[in-house]
Amino acid sequence: MLSITPRDEAEARQVFDALANGGAVQVPLCKTFFSPCFGMLADCFKVPWMVMMPAEAAGP
Repeated sequence: MLSITPRDEAEARQVFDALANGGAVQVPLCKTFFSPCFGMLADCFKVPWMVMMPAEAAGP
């Protein structure tokens, strides 16, 4: 599984949507206890991805 750590929620959504195009979403992009923006998917080549924004990027 590959992972990407975007700078903010807008970048997370952009990356997630691009990877999801033609792929399969396992966990939709959402807030979790460990990340303000987290999601899992497989792209159109069936490569698994995690998109996870670090908690400190969310600000105070």
